[in-house]
Amino acid sequence: MTIFHREPPEWLKKVADLRPGGRRRISDSELVSFNGKGYSKYDFREGELEVYEPHLSIAERLALLRAAQEATTEAAASAVPPLPAMTNPRDWPSEARAWMHKAHFSNIDILASGAYWNSRIHRVILPYTTLTGNPAWIARRIDLDTLAHPGRGPKYLFPNGVPRNGGAYIMGPEAGVVITEDLLSAWRVHWATGMSAVAAQGVSLDRKALARLPDLFAAVWLDPDKYGANGSARIANDLGAFGIEVAQIRTDLDPKYYDNAAIREVLLDQWGRA
Repeated sequence: MTIFHREPPEWLKKVADLRPGGRRRISDSELVSFNGKGYSKYDFREGELEVYEPHLSIAERLALLRAAQEATTEAAASAVPPLPAMTNPRDWPSEARAWMHKAHFSNIDILASGAYWNSRIHRVILPYTTLTGNPAWIARRIDLDTLAHPGRGPKYLFPNGVPRNGGAYIMGPEAGVVITEDLLSAWRVHWATGMSAVAAQGVSLDRKALARLPDLFAAVWLDPDKYGANGSARIANDLGAFGIEVAQIRTDLDPKYYDNAAIREVLLDQWGRA
């Protein structure tokens, strides 16, 4: 059961000084967390969740915006995933959970992916490993009510010095590799098929990165727009130059918007493998 408070609850006095990403146990069975937007109190004994989201003034919203912009600049300076890391999606703002749920990610899937909420920059952080074996991350901006103001920066944030087209590599035990446009699609394909997946993080891949693909056959499944179609043809040509057998997959939706059964059906129908 979840209770939403319109007025400050009594227990807020015990946690009003929490910083974004902080949490505090206020009794043997009650834990309060603050995700930068709202406070959540979970009672483990009763199985009850209480939520309170304070209404902020314009000055408070602008202060949050400035702090987020400064934290974003600081985060982008390093390939190390930025902290704090709020790993349990139950503690995330609902908008952040909804973004991943829309891509068929359950809360268990979110934990398995290593994704987390960063309350300083108001983004979901997706850690990954490039095709060249280097650790990296991508941060997806989530527009919260508390930051309803222009100038929040790009939708996707990459750390400086990490090539965007170096590919995000998810290694699987099954033969074959599927190349998608974004990381969530790569995760969905990997979980549905067991095959390796590579997120191009766009519609192109560096040829040095492609040369590291160990598979002799691959499928390119980018988003269903003209940029995806052009990028798919370009990546297929590059793969062919390395002697890799390749299929180009065409669908009406991004791969991440299909469930496991539909992903396998698409790949079996258009590629002969799933």
